[in-house]
Amino acid sequence: MRAVKFYGKNRLKLENIPTPTVNDDEVLVKVKKVAITQLLAKEYFYGPYIMKNSIPIIPGHSFGGVVVKTGKNVEKSLIGKWVSVLPLRYCGKCYYCKSGLENLCENLKYYGLIGLDGGLSEYVSVKKGNIFLINKNDIDKITFIEPFLIGINILEESIAKIKTKFPNKNSFNILILGVGSIGLSLALVWSILRKEDNIFINDLFLSRLEILKNTFDKYKLYNNIHPIEKEYIKKDFFDIVIDTAGFEALALEPAILEGFKYTIRGGCLVSVGLYYNKIGFNHLEAVLKNVNIITTKFYRKKSIEKLNTILNDIKFNFSRFIHNISIAEVLENGFYKVQVDKEDFIRLEVKC
Repeated sequence: MRAVKFYGKNRLKLENIPTPTVNDDEVLVKVKKVAITQLLAKEYFYGPYIMKNSIPIIPGHSFGGVVVKTGKNVEKSLIGKWVSVLPLRYCGKCYYCKSGLENLCENLKYYGLIGLDGGLSEYVSVKKGNIFLINKNDIDKITFIEPFLIGINILEESIAKIKTKFPNKNSFNILILGVGSIGLSLALVWSILRKEDNIFINDLFLSRLEILKNTFDKYKLYNNIHPIEKEYIKKDFFDIVIDTAGFEALALEPAILEGFKYTIRGGCLVSVGLYYNKIGFNHLEAVLKNVNIITTKFYRKKSIEKLNTILNDIKFNFSRFIHNISIAEVLENGFYKVQVDKEDFIRLEVKC
């Protein structure tokens, strides 16, 4: 089968390798769609950091397809089913797993990122417990399942933190910096699960904001999500500011530093986007505003319980957010496109 392998900074190869074997508790997935994410692009151009102990590796942690084979302990009725791969693998035995913090597992693995080959290939063998059945009406969202899970975890951790400071406050003003797949997914998750909050979302590229605005206006949905241009963002106004953008080569200022300006005293500044360079911040400003700086990582097992609620609420097709390329194009310009040339789309998908 054909697969893209990552060997280190600026080193990708398209190779012919054997189709993976299927163990007793696994399924073989014929990959149909895999996303080239901002995280993968940053690992390619500036890393490897997260993936450094796993290379060479087949990258791709947001992907899905059709089950074509099952191990002997897995029901054959799954053959032919569309699935999205849930990339997080955890041991279930360490202190963190027993505390419900599987995303901090001491033995954590992550398909296409840490220790396990991912979706930039024709076939992937995965544990049965790491597949999520997809309704045919939701195939357009197959690479957004992981971002939805990450969004659910961000919401739960952020609300838990802000409630310790403002326990009697029932609704919050939320600002999301970055309209990538995480930013978009987070906005939708937040709108669905917390209708009482006001959600504002901004991006460096006005064209991406326009995609969101046109979508929400057309379908008359999610009235508590407000795409907003930078000049209209109020300072010292938002209870929770979430940086999903991370390092942007074209940005004048890192979003995580910009977020300090918009956060209220005692508010939360949530760091989700990744930076591969050192950034300094005004420590005194953070102390005087008593801003809670928190980070989140991947998702937890309990996040999966809310997935069907999210999918059942979303009534429009995600193809408007997606730009497609072939697996051969990945080596030519796929990682450059998702890192720099991304004005006209929110998700870059490879059709395998």
